[in-house]
Amino acid sequence: ALLTLPRELRDQIYSNLLLPEHVFTSTAKPDTYDLHRSTKKSPATYIDTRIYLPARPPPNVLLTCRQLREELLQFTAHVLNATNTIPVPSLKPVEESESNRLAARANTNLEEATEQAHDARVVRFTLEIERATRGAFGFYKAVRDTLSPRFLGLLPVLGPVKKIKFTVWVGFEWWSLPRQSRGRTVGKPNALFVAVEEVLKYLPLVEEIQVDVLMHVADYWNWDMADEHKDGVQAWLDHSVCNNQAGRIKRVYRRL
Repeated sequence: ALLTLPRELRDQIYSNLLLPEHVFTSTAKPDTYDLHRSTKKSPATYIDTRIYLPARPPPNVLLTCRQLREELLQFTAHVLNATNTIPVPSLKPVEESESNRLAARANTNLEEATEQAHDARVVRFTLEIERATRGAFGFYKAVRDTLSPRFLGLLPVLGPVKKIKFTVWVGFEWWSLPRQSRGRTVGKPNALFVAVEEVLKYLPLVEEIQVDVLMHVADYWNWDMADEHKDGVQAWLDHSVCNNQAGRIKRVYRRL
């Protein structure tokens, strides 16, 4: 019966079916700082730590039929690419949110609160670059060289997005390495450049990128850092955030 209605009416129904903003995590823990403290088998770590969607389609509707699935995904893409039209929903309290039991949004984590405070109502990817993780035998840098199954599962929703934001938590080494070591042509590639490139491989329609580089106070406290914190990352600032040979990226914004 729904398919017999005009497309304009169906779009109005889709707007009422869309679910509110949500943050998905790539692991079972929202806080990855001490992800590996347990002596048990450590969970996998991925390039993407969290993915924020201002709106999302209901999974049960996506499973009805192909035409409804395609139309709902098209409408969701339209909403995500025109974020000024998205109504701001009120989040449920922590104890009432089903997603919290899935470690999707704790609403109490300091990092997530910081990220949410600077949200621009666009799709956001939280990355951790060269950041120390507390393990059972001290601190070490977790390997993050692949995208999470969660990211791959969200590709039908993420694929048509044209504007995205990266919130990047970087470790002390990323800030403090000598300037000549930060370029992509000298030594190993810039870890942030590589991570952004890997994400963009799956998002061919992205035209605008915002990158917010943050440092946690625990990574900064009592470290002997230069007065000009950007000295160690000048090469990253001087070069593009990704390989844009095709010219599809039209606008890039960076904040340290």
